[in-house]
Amino acid sequence: INARQAMPNGGSVLLRISHDTEANTVDMLVRDTGSGIPPEKLRRIFEPFFSTKDGPDASGKGGTGLGLATCRDIIEAHRGRIRVESTVGKGTAFYVKLPAATSPPVSFAAQAQTAGDLVARAF
Repeated sequence: INARQAMPNGGSVLLRISHDTEANTVDMLVRDTGSGIPPEKLRRIFEPFFSTKDGPDASGKGGTGLGLATCRDIIEAHRGRIRVESTVGKGTAFYVKLPAATSPPVSFAAQAQTAGDLVARAF
């Protein structure tokens, strides 16, 4: 949503997801060709309630300043990292690195069956 809002006159968004086998991480890149973020705002974009938006966009939506702060908290809670690079007039890139899972997650149904919880198995 942020990338789209940064390109009111059109542009492109690149989303790339890859697995770094040496580091055993899942890496994600989101890059746009939007307006970019000025350095004085870039330093603060992960602060709760800080928004780069001056007000509502054409759709009537503005920013609360919680999106990127929440993303960072979730990523760090999973032992990952997020960083950003931006050039005014050229665009912004967000890089996310998360540890890859070492084993498949246990499904909710398998957990419920193990616990013998008939109600949970119905889901």
